Amino acid sequence: MFALTNPDGTIVPAIPPTPASDPSRSRSPFTALPPSAATPAFTANFQYMIPIYGRTVGFNIFDDFGMDVALRDSQLRQSPEGIDALDSPLYGCPNYVNGTCQGGQQIKFSPTINPIPGTNYVPRDSAAASSTS
Repeated sequence: MFALTNPDGTIVPAIPPTPASDPSRSRSPFTALPPSAATPAFTANFQYMIPIYGRTVGFNIFDDFGMDVALRDSQLRQSPEGIDALDSPLYGCPNYVNGTCQGGQQIKFSPTINPIPGTNYVPRDSAAASSTS
């Protein structure tokens, strides 16, 4: 096998660090909080190889399928840092003086994230084919 490398030459880890495993990595202020552990999810994949010449040359057909649903809209929330970043600026600035907004209004955003209608309870999949040699 070979190691996958970044453009700067460093090796890409097999399991990238997460904010939970590496406290030095900060979470983006716009990261949504993960749904609760009771959120149902289903994933599956299928692969079929058609051998053409022994085990060295063949044709692969594969499909990845998944479904992840939010049973309650209250499960989807913006992180506290994200909602603070959205609520703090003034919107609709009528005047700028020395690069500072004069006027405008503060808008309070909802901390819940509502799914776009028709996108929840929808299975997702991708299919492809490849050859091996």
